[in-house]
Amino acid sequence: MKTFAPLAMTLLMSLGMSKGIVGFISLDEQQRYASSVPEFPQESPDSGYQKLYASLTPSWLHRTLSQIGLRKKSAWKPSDANLIISSTYELLTKTSSHSKVTLTLLPDSECIVFGGIRGAFHSLTRALHDLQKRGIIDNTYKLKRDVYLIFLGDTLDLSAYALETLSLILTLQKANTQQVVFLTGHVESNQTWHSSGLHKELILRLPNEVAELTKKIDTIFAKLPRELIVRLKGTSGSLLFSAFTKENEPGVSAIITSDEKAPSYHEGQGLYKKVPHEEPITWQVVSSPIREYRMKHRFFYDAYARIRLSTTLTESTISLYASKGTVPFTLSATYNLLTGTVLTRGRAFPSMHHDTNTLSAEERALHISTLKELTDNLQNDLASLTAQVDLPQSDSVAHTIELPPLIKKLAEGASLTPQETDEALSDIEFLYNTLSTEMIHLRSLAQKNGLKLAPLTTSDAKNTITLGSSLDLTKSAKGLGVPFKTGMSLKVHEQNRAGGIHGKRAHIIFLDDAYRPALAEKNIETFLSVDHTPFILAPVGSPTLAASLDLIEQKKILVLFPQSGSLLFRKPLLTHVINFRASFHDEGRLLTEFVIDKYRSKKFVFFYQDDEFGTGVLEGAKDALKNMKNTQATEVGYQANTTSFESSATKIKEANPDAIGFFATGPAVLQLIRDLGVEFLANKILFAVSSVGDAVTKKVLQERGISLIMGQVVPDPRTSTLPIVVEYRKELATQGLKEDVFALEAYINTSLTFNAMNSISEPITMSKLIEHFEKMKQYEYKGLTLTFDPKSRSLGQNMWIINKNGTAHEIKTGGSHEKGTP
Repeated sequence: MKTFAPLAMTLLMSLGMSKGIVGFISLDEQQRYASSVPEFPQESPDSGYQKLYASLTPSWLHRTLSQIGLRKKSAWKPSDANLIISSTYELLTKTSSHSKVTLTLLPDSECIVFGGIRGAFHSLTRALHDLQKRGIIDNTYKLKRDVYLIFLGDTLDLSAYALETLSLILTLQKANTQQVVFLTGHVESNQTWHSSGLHKELILRLPNEVAELTKKIDTIFAKLPRELIVRLKGTSGSLLFSAFTKENEPGVSAIITSDEKAPSYHEGQGLYKKVPHEEPITWQVVSSPIREYRMKHRFFYDAYARIRLSTTLTESTISLYASKGTVPFTLSATYNLLTGTVLTRGRAFPSMHHDTNTLSAEERALHISTLKELTDNLQNDLASLTAQVDLPQSDSVAHTIELPPLIKKLAEGASLTPQETDEALSDIEFLYNTLSTEMIHLRSLAQKNGLKLAPLTTSDAKNTITLGSSLDLTKSAKGLGVPFKTGMSLKVHEQNRAGGIHGKRAHIIFLDDAYRPALAEKNIETFLSVDHTPFILAPVGSPTLAASLDLIEQKKILVLFPQSGSLLFRKPLLTHVINFRASFHDEGRLLTEFVIDKYRSKKFVFFYQDDEFGTGVLEGAKDALKNMKNTQATEVGYQANTTSFESSATKIKEANPDAIGFFATGPAVLQLIRDLGVEFLANKILFAVSSVGDAVTKKVLQERGISLIMGQVVPDPRTSTLPIVVEYRKELATQGLKEDVFALEAYINTSLTFNAMNSISEPITMSKLIEHFEKMKQYEYKGLTLTFDPKSRSLGQNMWIINKNGTAHEIKTGGSHEKGTP
């Protein structure tokens, strides 16, 4: 059974109503064509793929011989794309656009998901051939019943074969009127494709039809839905498919998105769980080894995800099938769709998914022990919750499950052989997954029946140390918030694997504040009233934390290591804040002094965010200029979450500075640079506060050839030999993630917190933790030397400045500053 929104159903059905639409005739013909053209042709800087396209154009003799049957016709030609695009356009002009479509599917249905194809025609051909071998699609492109093919957009821009790829996708839709969903991605939306490979290809391959085809493709892309909602008949919850990052929607149990800005996708094979895992879980799919991915990210895989729906979403699975080069597609791994727990390891199981396959024997034993403890907790919690809910017999949950023999053996202190350890690992992961899904199932049933479950009072509450963290995961400061969340989660995972805190499980609750003070304040109140924890760890942002300043002053919460350098949180009497990073004032002062000393700059522009964050850096920069002769500075401010910087760019151009200091967030800096133009920045010294150093901003700047002098509050995560950094890199390796300066900062913050909690006696209280940190004098912790400064309430005394050539300069901050609050 399938239910589309009416307009979208008309759109998809219309593609199959016109006979004679020309595309690829069959999978065999498609493979023949793919084998006849080079997968990675040489691209000329001046003429692009013009030479390739000229070689593919049949000569007069070739066409004549084909017409009389003396030579085999080409399996595909650009005019075929013209015909299918035109036919599709004619049909879609009769329908209205619809941003969201809905499918209601039966149990045992399957969804085959492709991330951004990016014009990788050969890769898609190989994947479809694999689906044919598995009996999912036949030679005429007809899909098996109850199988749905989903393209997550971004299909056309980075290869020589965008026309072939578009023609193929429309062919698939023609053959399967309601089973192929083509979603719009970043490339297809807002006419972005006009600057992509597809438009350049039209100019070279169909020069006489460019204007008309541009109009038609604009219309087709405008009709594509932006989101797909998949519901399972008879159950609650849904799956959201989209190329665009979204805030959590009510009722969405899992999100499946494409590879746009996917972190570290070169470390795996095409399917990634966002770290850390929470509800709703988000899966990212990468599907093609285009040249850019191969060169920049070392990603070499053809891949697709396969979602199998069971009787409930909690019992459904997602699998990755991947192939590298000429190697046949193999199952990489199968996971529970909602929890992300590994159910089956394929022969090509990648190291980034769940760290257990790269752990030593001792580490595996610790991991098994931790999972067993969690399993025991889950059994107790299930028993407690089941007692609150009078369920029908058909909805009963298995809250008591016999431990497998090997787990019993291990629990009794016996040693296991390496083979037995592997078996025990699979057993306990399966058991934990079963109980986790039962827990979700139980809560879902309670919600369905209008029941409100009481908070857990069993083992979960007694054996867990809970902390809260409010950070931006979706808006302008997500470049800081997301890696901070990753760094904290890495340490939580490591700590629990090693036995937790005083034998209890460490747990951090992450809430998204979208860099909005009102929402951040609400989050912290939730930590206090609902989660019953006063410990706020590494919240991201000065204006967001400032919203809860009254709770800090009233000593109702203890804020440990905020991602803020504001002097607002560095007052001697503000006892319930402990800082690690250098102040914004120090960052601004030391960066500006460095630029003056190394580059003799005289004429500055300071571009700053007009709040506690940006003005703190600005004051430090202005202090650096006070004693410098013949220097001047123009201040250009903006409000947080601003998206247009044209007026700021005009002011900066009018000032025509020698050096520009960016005291802002990464997205703001990137937009300002777009408005300024790269040419204006040539021969200017550019320097930035640490908040600009997120991975996306760095990557975009590098691609544009722009070098920044960058402040950092921690050592280089890639090269530092400090034990804490080496430990961080080792833990990263188990998860298959790349080094990140913000993730390292969060990892250090969390490590210091857990070390302190393990060092004091139970019960863990705010006053005990404050006393522990305040006593630190030349305290050595894994290579860090920490001294508590009562004036700034800070442990760290150093910062690092990374020069344009990548050289790191370690600088003493010079202690506390007694300036007033900015």
